[in-house]
Amino acid sequence: MKFNFGGVSGKVKEGIEDKFDLVYDSSPTEMIYRTKKTYKHEEDGLEFDYYYAIVVRDLYEITGDKIVEDIFDISVELIVDNKSICATLMESILHSTYLEDEDDVDVVNVLSYGGANVTLLYEDFHKDYLDEKIIGAMCSIEPINDFRGFYLDKACNKLGTTGWDVVKYAIGLKDKLFD
Repeated sequence: MKFNFGGVSGKVKEGIEDKFDLVYDSSPTEMIYRTKKTYKHEEDGLEFDYYYAIVVRDLYEITGDKIVEDIFDISVELIVDNKSICATLMESILHSTYLEDEDDVDVVNVLSYGGANVTLLYEDFHKDYLDEKIIGAMCSIEPINDFRGFYLDKACNKLGTTGWDVVKYAIGLKDKLFD
């Protein structure tokens, strides 16, 4: 069986679901899967740990707009791991989530606060394809990871902020997220 997600395609890998944990489930509104594996980026002056999350959202449940009834959005997010997030950003996340210990900060907290995640791919589709697209997003992680530099080079907003800018901010190499 083949998959196609966000322009990445290939063969579906056997047991791909076993490489992810469902870390948040408020079905049908939102589900978040996290890779069990934590990756390392090792480059002189730019070393950090990261993982991937797949965020599934029911657009109608979020917006209430009939035009998106039965439409879901899936995004693939690169997220800087808590161990690599700088103290200033971690303090902001802790303060905004009313948590006291960074060990309590999870992917949901990081995604809701922002500043340590980069959306690499996303796709909207009809609910009839939900399971197929979740598997496709899971299968796209390894090819995306192989080309993560390409994905992080792309602007992630209209200000021209790149994924690398977000990563550098998250690990404390930039003072401001948006210059």
